[in-house]
Amino acid sequence: MTIIVISLLLLVFLVPHLTFTTHVGIVYGREAKPHSRPYTVSVQMNGEHVVDSSFLKTRAGIVNGREAKPHSRPYMVSVQMNGEHICGGFLISEEFVLTAAHCWQKASVKSGIVNGNEARPHSRPYMVSVQCNRKHICGGFLVSEQFVMTAAHCFVNGKELTVVVGAHEYTDGASRMDVKFYHIHPGFESKTLLNDIMLLQLHKKVKKSNKVNWIPIPNADKDIKAKTKCSVAGWGKNTTHGEVSAKLMEVNVTLFDKKACQKYWGPTYSTSKMMCTGGHGGFCQGDSGGPLVCDKVAVGIVSFNEKNNCDSPTKPNVYTQISKFLSWIKCIVGGVKEEFE
Repeated sequence: MTIIVISLLLLVFLVPHLTFTTHVGIVYGREAKPHSRPYTVSVQMNGEHVVDSSFLKTRAGIVNGREAKPHSRPYMVSVQMNGEHICGGFLISEEFVLTAAHCWQKASVKSGIVNGNEARPHSRPYMVSVQCNRKHICGGFLVSEQFVMTAAHCFVNGKELTVVVGAHEYTDGASRMDVKFYHIHPGFESKTLLNDIMLLQLHKKVKKSNKVNWIPIPNADKDIKAKTKCSVAGWGKNTTHGEVSAKLMEVNVTLFDKKACQKYWGPTYSTSKMMCTGGHGGFCQGDSGGPLVCDKVAVGIVSFNEKNNCDSPTKPNVYTQISKFLSWIKCIVGGVKEEFE
C-alpha cells in the first residue's frame, strides 16, 4: 500500500510535465487488444515514453519549475548529510520532519565511526587506542597524566593491554604505553553492561604536548539536558561487519531524554547510570570505551548499541554516565584530583 501511495504522489508531482497515452507495448509480450486495458497509461517526458524509472533520477532543482516566493513554504526543510543537501522534507510538527525512507540510504556510511568524518589530526589529543597484541580493540581517553578511562567490557581476561597515545592513525608508530593496573568497577555486570567503566593506570606518566593531553570530566553529579549536541570519536568499524578505521573518525550526536532511552531499551537501560544519543550516525565495534564529549567535557563512555546493527534506526546508542561514578574515580586516582580541573 505504501509503494502505491508513493507512486501516486510521484505521478501527481510530475503531472504538469508528463503526457499520457492509452496504448503501450511490453517486452517479449504480445499486442493487447486495443483499449482492452483502459486503465493503463504511458508516462512520458518531453513527448517520449519513459521506459526506465532511472531516467527520472533527481536533478538539481525542480524540473521545469520556477523559483518559489521566499518563505512562502515555511514547512519545507533541506535534509543534509555532512553539509550537503541529499533530500527534501517538510515539518509536520514542531519536532518532526516527514521525508522519504530512501533518504536514509542516501547518507552513505564512511570509514570508522558510522556516518562520521575524519577528525582533524590531533584535534582530540586525549584519545587513545586500547590494544591487545598490538591490535586495536577499544577506544579510551586520558583523564590525567597517568590514567586512561575506558569501558570495563574492554578488559580481556588473561591478556595484557597497551594503549597508544598521541595518534591520529593508531598504526603510525605513536607512543605505546604499558598498563600497570586495571581498575574495573566492582559493580560491573558483563551481561547487562551496568557500571561499564574501567580506569587503566599507566606505568609512566604521559608528557603533555599538542598531540597528547587529557580531557576534563564532570566535577559534579548532574544530568545534561536532552537535545544537547555532543560528539563521539573512535577508530571503530564503519558498519557492523566492516573494518576498523586506521584514522580517527568523529560524528555529532544528540542527547536523548532518559525516559525515552528506557522506552527504547526497556530494563536493559539504567536511567540512573546510563545516557543515550541518537541521530544518523554513532559508534560501532571498536569504538567502545571512547568518550561522549559535550561542551569539551567527557560526560559518557561508549558502552553498547543494538546487536548486529551499529546504525539502528530504532535503538539509540548507550553510554555509561561518568558523573555517576565520581567518588569511585577520585578514590582510584587519589592524589591527582587537581588534574581533573
